[in-house]
Amino acid sequence: MPRSAGSGEQKRWADGDFQGDGDSMPNRAIAPTDAAIWSGPAPCGGRSGRGPSGADPSLELERAKNPLEARIAMEQPEAWVLGNEAQVSGPCLDAMPEGIERTHRLSDRHPLLGSALPEVGALEQADPHDHRLAPALVVGQRWRPALLAMVCAMTLPALTGEALGQQDPNAAANPKPTEKVTSVSGNPGATDFGITGTGWLGRTLGLKDEWGVKLGGVWIADTNVLVAGGAQPGGWTNNQALIIGLSVEAEKLVGWRGASFGIQFLQFNGGETNEQAGSIAGYNSIVGLPPLNRTELLEAWYLQEMMPNVLSMRIGRSLPSYDFGNVSRPLALADPDQNIPAVTALLYSPVFVNPSMIGAMMGYYNPGNGVTVNFSPTKSFYVNLGAYDGNRARGIQTGLEPPMFNGYWFNIGEVGVNWLLGEGKHPGQFALGLWRQTGILSFGGATEDGTGGFYLFGSQRVAYGVNPSVHNSSISLFYQLGANASQTLPMTQYYGGGITGFGLIGSRALDSMGFGVGLSQLNQNLFQRQNELMFQAYYQAHLFASTFLQPTVSYIPTPGLSPTLPGALATTLRLTMLF
Repeated sequence: MPRSAGSGEQKRWADGDFQGDGDSMPNRAIAPTDAAIWSGPAPCGGRSGRGPSGADPSLELERAKNPLEARIAMEQPEAWVLGNEAQVSGPCLDAMPEGIERTHRLSDRHPLLGSALPEVGALEQADPHDHRLAPALVVGQRWRPALLAMVCAMTLPALTGEALGQQDPNAAANPKPTEKVTSVSGNPGATDFGITGTGWLGRTLGLKDEWGVKLGGVWIADTNVLVAGGAQPGGWTNNQALIIGLSVEAEKLVGWRGASFGIQFLQFNGGETNEQAGSIAGYNSIVGLPPLNRTELLEAWYLQEMMPNVLSMRIGRSLPSYDFGNVSRPLALADPDQNIPAVTALLYSPVFVNPSMIGAMMGYYNPGNGVTVNFSPTKSFYVNLGAYDGNRARGIQTGLEPPMFNGYWFNIGEVGVNWLLGEGKHPGQFALGLWRQTGILSFGGATEDGTGGFYLFGSQRVAYGVNPSVHNSSISLFYQLGANASQTLPMTQYYGGGITGFGLIGSRALDSMGFGVGLSQLNQNLFQRQNELMFQAYYQAHLFASTFLQPTVSYIPTPGLSPTLPGALATTLRLTMLF
């Protein structure tokens, strides 16, 4: 939660006058915002006025490049929320009192197309005795049960006979009203813990944020050229993935406390991108196993919070890689300035699914049917547990087939912590996971009765304020490790790491760049080459609104497909549009 002014007077500059005072507020209503909102006395001699035109010249307001429309939903006359219309910056930023709140919006869910967009909002609560706020917008209630019934009619058939999969419970149960993106994952559909996208599509079609209904998505397209080496030197491929999703926060819509629903559809068309390079781990995560042209139900889930922000359970069809082994997911903390967006925008598969689990772990674009439990007793510690239909390890394309529940199970657990390090309060995180696959597995002449393994990952911000032109520019590191005892999975060990820079070039605050390296130990029952080494570097450039262009270079000195293949050099140009 943002800082509170405590006993200081709270001021709101929106559509006319300063008004209101208080401490903090729950995530409820949204008030229209046309300028800036802060706690404490007006900074730099600011005064009330009619929006920016009435501002004191000494207060610089840097409006967002893509301002998002604020909505009125005054369920309680005392409740109102900071919006994302503007940010206080410039000379006044350093002079602002401690109580002043800067409004930010971090937008990044995670395996192949499966990342959350980072989302951060600043919330305040007016004095319960101050009723100077705008009159509440009265919305009729009769249509809400009908709308929920329609959504359930779409979702429940997909859930019949299916159990369970999840995304981050808090984000899914509390969708944010508007979104302002920052650097995003190289595959937002693989890492976004809520419905992928910004919700722009729903707002354009007339959905109100206060209804708790969000409609959005992401479109990813890329072109890949194998410059040299690999299995097909000179080859090139095009890929595209379109994900459209709908989420419903039932508590807002019909008063069903702690309940939410979500459904997502995927349309994918691609080529043999990784095969051309001879890569087993996969330098492009948007492409998986055939068929390479598919239309599928990617997600259909019901989430119930038993203890708000502490204990929740998700049942249905979703991507377990949202919650397990996802080094790319963003790190969101109480102070928005401390947040780390998607830890990396690398395109290769290992950042979304640890290679030691590839072949058994579900994710984009083969989801899991099962249940996920999230337990977060504190803001710095969590435990995730999951149990899913385990037929993915038999080679079943779970994205195209219904759940089977025939004795094959994939069970997994993860424990994680986060912290602030040193005087600079640099955020970091670490997680350790164990998994077990049951059933008789056969591949390449080898057979085994179940298998299992472990993994760990972590990230740490090591520098902050690196670029004077971008106050929250930073550099972060990440690392991964995983191992299994399998005789049938393609890779038995993995070691990886990388570095990411955010906002390091000029005033381009939403740009990022990074480098990563990964070493996969190949299963000698299946491959003649002992390991596959991969290097990748990228620059992710923000174009406009929620659109990014990312050139990427990959080099694989030892393609795992064959010991005779020369090193592969590939280039990728990816366009990502969130809506």
